[in-house]
Amino acid sequence: MVDLERLAVQARRQAERGRLLAAARVLGVVVPLGLVAAAAGVSLPPCLGATALLALLTVWLRWWHGDGWAGTALGLRLGAVPYTLGLATTCLGQSASPGWAVACGVACGLASLGVVLSSRAVTARRGWRVAAAGLLVASAASALGCLELLVRGT
Repeated sequence: MVDLERLAVQARRQAERGRLLAAARVLGVVVPLGLVAAAAGVSLPPCLGATALLALLTVWLRWWHGDGWAGTALGLRLGAVPYTLGLATTCLGQSASPGWAVACGVACGLASLGVVLSSRAVTARRGWRVAAAGLLVASAASALGCLELLVRGT
């Protein structure tokens, strides 16, 4: 006789494993972001920590809900602007300049505003989940790029 409860548990376990593997595919984007930041000259221990935080956030949010999936995609796209600005500043050796820190802060604010405005296009019922996931990921990506400004600028 077939134990239906055991089969149901196995099916749920396989489904969750599949969801986690699908969510982990984003690591193909997040890990190179950390490697580029480290190669650009960002201090290694904070860079590793910020990359790990971004990786955990993106995988967890994508596993958590379909809206988290949409929010992480949006957050990575919009967080790329302050990430790039922060790394360019680091590569130019201007990480101690307060003007660049302000520019990076403005770019982070604009990325956050873009996430909120973009998620409003989603239905009101799910918009807050997309916005929350997008803001978390955009903030983590921005922090990774602007990390050297945060570490040395203060």
